[in-house]
Amino acid sequence: GGEGRRLGAVRRGVVAGLLTAPTVVYWNVQKKKKREQGFAMLNFLFRSVLAVMPVLLVVAIIVFMMLRMTPGDPAAVIAGESASAEDIYRVRTELGLDKALLVQFLAWLGQVLQGDLGYSFFYKMEVSQLIAQRLGPTLSVAGWTMVLTVLIAVPLGLLAAWRRGGWLDRS
Repeated sequence: GGEGRRLGAVRRGVVAGLLTAPTVVYWNVQKKKKREQGFAMLNFLFRSVLAVMPVLLVVAIIVFMMLRMTPGDPAAVIAGESASAEDIYRVRTELGLDKALLVQFLAWLGQVLQGDLGYSFFYKMEVSQLIAQRLGPTLSVAGWTMVLTVLIAVPLGLLAAWRRGGWLDRS
């Protein structure tokens, strides 16, 4: 009797919009929480990227110095064995090897940041093309490795959980 009528009145009130104020407040609070979580995630990502920058700079310096400090003259190697001193100087100038080390590093870093990874004199083609050629097989190996890992790890994890305290669980 009376309980059913009261419940019906409440339902009609919700449909008619009479009891929406608490609902609106609830949804506004939920939206605010989600917005704050979104900002927190963006803040975290921004701080993470900022923290990685010094590491990348140090790695770039180490790689550059390793490339520049290898024994021998890259200009002489590129020019060939029968090259004259003028030919070697011309190659050195074309490659920018006659400039100060800091200038060379900044030029190299600028090219790398623009996606220009240089030219391979060994393979006689752009380094980005070499990477692109090998990207497919690399991703294939990585994908199969992940599949194999899951196919092995999941059953072993389930077995270790099922036989709690067993040799597999302790290893």
